[in-house]
Amino acid sequence: MEHIHVTSSVKLNPDIYPLEKAIYNQVGSCLFSLIGGLRQKEFGLDTISSFAFDIKNYKDTFLPGIATFADSGGYSIIKGDIEPKDIERFIQCYTTFFEYENDLYDRIFTLDIPYSLKHEELNQKNLIYEYNKSALAQQLEIIARKPYLLDKLYFVWHFKMKSLYEIWSRLVSGMDLNKIIRNRAIGGMVSLRNMTEINFSPFTGIAFRCFHDYLGAGYFDNGFRLHFLGINLQYDRFHIAFLEKLFHRLSGGQPIYHTYDSINYVQGARMKKDFPVYDFTDNNELIVYDGVNQVPADLMNKIYLDNQLRDTIYDEIERRKSGKRLESTNSFIPLNIYGNLCLDRFFEYLIDKYEMVDNLLNAYSTAVVEGKFKLINRKLKKEYPNIFGKEMMINLIENMEYTWTYCDWFKNDRGDARLDYHINRFIECIGCDDILK
Repeated sequence: MEHIHVTSSVKLNPDIYPLEKAIYNQVGSCLFSLIGGLRQKEFGLDTISSFAFDIKNYKDTFLPGIATFADSGGYSIIKGDIEPKDIERFIQCYTTFFEYENDLYDRIFTLDIPYSLKHEELNQKNLIYEYNKSALAQQLEIIARKPYLLDKLYFVWHFKMKSLYEIWSRLVSGMDLNKIIRNRAIGGMVSLRNMTEINFSPFTGIAFRCFHDYLGAGYFDNGFRLHFLGINLQYDRFHIAFLEKLFHRLSGGQPIYHTYDSINYVQGARMKKDFPVYDFTDNNELIVYDGVNQVPADLMNKIYLDNQLRDTIYDEIERRKSGKRLESTNSFIPLNIYGNLCLDRFFEYLIDKYEMVDNLLNAYSTAVVEGKFKLINRKLKKEYPNIFGKEMMINLIENMEYTWTYCDWFKNDRGDARLDYHINRFIECIGCDDILK
């Protein structure tokens, strides 16, 4: 499982060069959103071209050897930042970038247009279908002329309403996408927790659908690549890591690559007065520092390599100790990223240590799953009380019970109709209001 860092801006600012470099010393991938060139009231090919120029400068400055992901900016359609009358122009700008600026990205997501929270006239199933079909058709026409772009493309699935799952299933079958696409992504999760009160990870069902489609297509040369858009909760990250190991086993050992992006590490470092910092050692020991002030100098020196920046960070720590405002709210972003990357590695270690994949696959009912993972949870709570509190433990068991249902389908049925049935039941459990007509 790999975290993809989300850059908040590609505008070059010399004041933050050392901090940016401290971030990219740790992460191997960066995601930028094309909305920077499309959010203007009068956007067009000129604004997306200008934005591409900024991306090039940013990439040349910070990203040698760093994989770049381009996000289409479709979330701005959900928020209502794009008027319905401008969507065709939005599609045109996006496909132009996709075709002519492809040296600026290593991976790019399809333009997804699911619904609008502001413009109700957009929320019609047939209209949503036609817009997405149009955007996909234009991309596929470009790929027909430039086949090398296919490996860069991630097809974004939407699923949190039955109508969305129906539309996206129709796109996949009607356009024969499984014979074309190689990489997949799961979208629509950024605002999902605000719309529901679920205590489990919402992506299990659609992740199995993506995995099933991949296996059915038979394209195994680059492995199964699945990206999770907009993740921040710890139990979601734990489950992404678990599914990666589970799919590796179910596929008979094929390469599985799960990635996720999150702005939470950046926002948390900026907005929180303090936060825990994790360090996962070579001896598989998780060290938890309750706050920035407790982090030892040797770890700080490991993260902040630039001498002048390091002195600045130590000054910031003294300000925090004395209750003063920080000079820069960005100061501790590299530290928070480091800690969360360590936490991801720790989750992967625990999944192996407690043989969680075996425990799930060897269970013959959800009751057995609950029993097995309650025992594991007790051990985790005793060993790592800072991580495995009550909420985390409840989430873990619920996720495993839902996952067992899909594993049972995978081992004993593996039919499309039964999978659709399970996913639609799962969507009912998510409980998101279906606003499409």
